[in-house]
Amino acid sequence: MDSNQNPNVKKTDLDKIIEFYHSVLIVNDAVKLISEGKYYHIVTLFGQLRSLITDNTKAKNKELTPLFEIASILNEKIEIYYMPISSEIRSKEELIFHLSSLPISLKQFIKNQSIISFEDYLDVEVLKYKKSLYSTRRIINALSNKYGGAHYDTSVPTELFEILSLEINNQSPLHNFIIQLADLYVQISFKLLKKITDFDFFVKLFIPKNDIQEPQCLFDYHVPYTSFRMTLFYHNDRLNILLCDFKGIKVNLQIIDVFPINKLTLINITHKMTGQLKSQVSCSFDGFEKSEMILDFPLLMSGHDTMFDVSMNKFYKGDRQDFEFGWSEVVFYKRVLDISEKLGLLSYFNRDEEEIMIFEKNSFATKKSEDEKLIVDGSIRIEKVKINKL
Repeated sequence: MDSNQNPNVKKTDLDKIIEFYHSVLIVNDAVKLISEGKYYHIVTLFGQLRSLITDNTKAKNKELTPLFEIASILNEKIEIYYMPISSEIRSKEELIFHLSSLPISLKQFIKNQSIISFEDYLDVEVLKYKKSLYSTRRIINALSNKYGGAHYDTSVPTELFEILSLEINNQSPLHNFIIQLADLYVQISFKLLKKITDFDFFVKLFIPKNDIQEPQCLFDYHVPYTSFRMTLFYHNDRLNILLCDFKGIKVNLQIIDVFPINKLTLINITHKMTGQLKSQVSCSFDGFEKSEMILDFPLLMSGHDTMFDVSMNKFYKGDRQDFEFGWSEVVFYKRVLDISEKLGLLSYFNRDEEEIMIFEKNSFATKKSEDEKLIVDGSIRIEKVKINKL
């Protein structure tokens, strides 16, 4: 290696998103374990919050901490509501201890709450002890150092030690503050992750009668150089959906009902992250739900079709198929549509007749993410088909 060559490899946006995804799960699990009585997991929160939102080394290198970097990648602003400390309370010299700003939330629950960017909130002085004022950032960094989450300081500032000794209902007010802050971090991160993971996919499929027993690929979406795939394949007269997320976790959603033959059918596949940080995958035919799966963990999927390469009538890196099928109206939405929007789409698709593209046997098509054009290998034909009204 050239001695002048930089030995470090710059992380991709995808690498950063995967690391961020893992951090959200760690913080969420720690909050949950603390609520179950395993209080020692508070140490995890100190270290995680410091590295994720207040790490000074990032600022020195003119880099954003993970939370704000992901928000920047997604072009999202993070704003929260908090309770400002009043000037009257702040000026009271006889007041020894006062912790302000709570409740902190993504929505305004109390009239007196004020809106602020989350980054600015970190520098708001929320704690008064004797004559000293502590910002949220200073509290996180001090607690992280004290408990070994970052540097494991062998000495503790006298004031911090005194504050930690204070207890209300057998709990340190600072610990309670950190738990609420961690819960807010999960809520913020959940909203950001949904911008990545949630999608609604629609396609109109036409499959003629056939006697083929082997699995036949209809559409195979994949992101180059990653494990991500969303594959629709036809097997034993039924539709199957294979999902493989960016971490390589695979899920197969099989539709129990036999797929309608010789009928143009609107397929809707939905993936969304729930408020419990789980994945919900569902599939419907012509507006009627046929299958749903809820996982105990969130898949790191994507609905950003500009990332995808796609193979049609052929598995990615697979052979030609002795199979034919037709399709029209492929649409990806980078979010989950609400009920009224889906009803509107069903009305839009409810035509008397439609032209469809049919792949003949041993024919297939591919499209690269950076290219708008389909590259067809073999023969396709355009046919008009009658549509059974929805």
